[in-house]
Amino acid sequence: MMGRIKEELGDLTGSVSAPVRALVISLVSVWLATRWLKGDHTSPFVIAGVIIFVAYVLDLLGRFCLPDSPRVGLAFIELWIFAPLMLAAVASGIAVVIAVKLSVADNAPVERKQTIGAITTAITTFLASGFISWMGDKDDSRIAKRIQRIFFSKYKRAISGSTPAQGVKYFRAGSRGERLVYSNEFAGAEGWGRDARLLRARELAKEIASGASNP
Repeated sequence: MMGRIKEELGDLTGSVSAPVRALVISLVSVWLATRWLKGDHTSPFVIAGVIIFVAYVLDLLGRFCLPDSPRVGLAFIELWIFAPLMLAAVASGIAVVIAVKLSVADNAPVERKQTIGAITTAITTFLASGFISWMGDKDDSRIAKRIQRIFFSKYKRAISGSTPAQGVKYFRAGSRGERLVYSNEFAGAEGWGRDARLLRARELAKEIASGASNP
């Protein structure tokens, strides 16, 4: 019963998480644009820079926790998403400022209205294609592939005669530990979407603690 409820809640939160993040981006971008239009040309970029910097620091901390603590490491690495989200907010804020600066009166020439409309559309398309994809939790999202690459760099197969690298955990060939990282579908995890990578990290922590996959 509890498992069923958890699945339903997961489906619900999964369906609204991306729109909620998009809403947050919109609200932050409007605030940034408002500050700029009021003459404050410093705090918007300072705040954005601080958030992006903190996101990268958390990402580095997560990498430092790997490979020994996959669950803790993943939790910090996940927070890196605030960097591209902040970039999206800045870009959206710039689009708002441009739209306000280029606003025209109703009696303006049709050519000018069309030009401004084309510019606004181009900016909107750029934001949608260049940033919004970072917000996805699906297996093919950029953040999923990024985290997959990080785990691939921290967990490798032990090869006889090779020199072990610092900060890398080695697993026996074909072991459960190796399959948790490199198999597309294993132990209930399929791909590298958010739920799948949380499951991989949880099971990986158990496997590391047991030592059963050690070479």
